[in-house]
Amino acid sequence: MWFSGESGEIVAAVPANESIPVAMSVKSKDQVRFELNLNYDDPFLKRLKRRKRATSGNKAKPPAKKVQKTKVEVPKIIWPQVQFNGVIKAKTGQSTVALITIDGHSVVLKNGEEFKGVKLLEIGNGQILLQYKKEKRTIVK
Repeated sequence: MWFSGESGEIVAAVPANESIPVAMSVKSKDQVRFELNLNYDDPFLKRLKRRKRATSGNKAKPPAKKVQKTKVEVPKIIWPQVQFNGVIKAKTGQSTVALITIDGHSVVLKNGEEFKGVKLLEIGNGQILLQYKKEKRTIVK
């Protein structure tokens, strides 16, 4: 069974094996009025009532457990004294080395080389990228 609105769109559908309680009244010869007998509980409102009862019960809530927050201190990495002195580029431009002073020792390093635990990752324009114990730093000349 289908119910349609004023403009012809389908408003509701009921399976053929179910019925809807309807009251019919006649106002005049041309006008017939149908009303639904809605004398049953709304299933959607029942769900809301159940939720309200469950949340507003008289049962005392157990006290909330206090969670102690502890700060996990990450050990600060103490870097050796590092100074970037400059870059030397080959005329062909294929090999580039950096002049670095680490704890008073002047060294010449290529990309990927390491001295006293300090690894040279990248040589840039006026700066280098170093790594020491999983921590990276950019040193500017």
